[in-house]
Amino acid sequence: MNIRSKMAEQTTKYAAHANLHKREMQFKKGDLVLIRLHPERFLPGTYDKLHARMGGPFKVLKRIGTNAYLIDLPPKFQFNLVFNINDLTSYHGPLPSVESTAPANVLHIQPITEVADSILTHQFVSMHREGYHKFSVK
Repeated sequence: MNIRSKMAEQTTKYAAHANLHKREMQFKKGDLVLIRLHPERFLPGTYDKLHARMGGPFKVLKRIGTNAYLIDLPPKFQFNLVFNINDLTSYHGPLPSVESTAPANVLHIQPITEVADSILTHQFVSMHREGYHKFSVK
């Protein structure tokens, strides 16, 4: 048997085995996707090992070429809006509502006039990335 033909045969076998678990993905404009958050995308000192690995869901704004997409990110993400298709996962969960787009650590407190006279002191305790409200009530 010829060596070149044997090499070509082995190459096709290796390729077939390597491509068993690969899936073809394409997104359209307006699709919701989750993005993989690599530590290299963040400013130094802003990423720690407990940081979320995925973010989203975000809308696809535009397809750029065969493997790159422009994603609609909020301004708090201060990095490039273009993502490789390997860093995107389609989102199949419930559609996010307007209320759920706020970060989870933001606390919205509505002033209550009936209880306002029974609050003695109010203090916001700031922590590394978030904080909490502390009340002393009569």
